[in-house]
Amino acid sequence: YFTFTIVGLILAAPFNELLSARVEKRLHDPTALTSEPSPGMLRDAWVSLVDALQILSRQLLWTIIVLPLIFVPFVGWIPLFIVTGWFTGLGLVDPTLARHRRSRAEKDAMIAAHRGEVFGLGVATELMLIVPFLGLFMLPLAVTGGTIIAVHADPGTRPNDSPAQPPDRPPEQTPAPPA
Repeated sequence: YFTFTIVGLILAAPFNELLSARVEKRLHDPTALTSEPSPGMLRDAWVSLVDALQILSRQLLWTIIVLPLIFVPFVGWIPLFIVTGWFTGLGLVDPTLARHRRSRAEKDAMIAAHRGEVFGLGVATELMLIVPFLGLFMLPLAVTGGTIIAVHADPGTRPNDSPAQPPDRPPEQTPAPPA
């Protein structure tokens, strides 16, 4: 159970990438209803798949570390659920950041600044996946939520207030007008 969601995200990575790109496009332009794929969609889907596999490997490592705690009566499942919720949140936010070619350090910094939102999304997703048949509808909603969090976490992708300069370059200073 504890790796089910991330394995599902790996299998659905190409579709989640497409959904994430469309959600992001709608965030930037609410009137956009186009369905044409972006030119780099295959590359983005591949990067998203590789990133999902990296997240799975990190989740498996943490799961192995906290797994012995499962034998603690009544509360042993809590650390495992926390690990699962955190990595589920990462898996939902990562496709958008990967599409914008963010390095691991940039992703980690953006996610650290929004860790509560990422963790909350992951925990909410995991709780909804416990309910039979709700998981079928929950994953696309969770990908949408992850895209919204990623767009607001990444200064280079925010709708309506995107900087004119790329996010890795500071804006040029303009001299003040003479008084």
